[in-house]
Amino acid sequence: MYYYGTYEQCKAYDEQVTAGEKYVHNDNWANPIEIENVWYIFKHENYECNLPTVNELPQQNETPN
Repeated sequence: MYYYGTYEQCKAYDEQVTAGEKYVHNDNWANPIEIENVWYIFKHENYECNLPTVNELPQQNETPN
């Protein structure tokens, strides 16, 4: 499952999970992925946020509903 939103929202989610999981040495949870001007980030099972979700990344010419 993936969250989607702006780059800043996805990056903030990554920072939340990275801090919570105590990643070190420039490691992080996940990098935001841009598809058709929408940003996505893989959802961690232990961290929620208010961004909408999709089960799979869309193909290049699809957008989320």
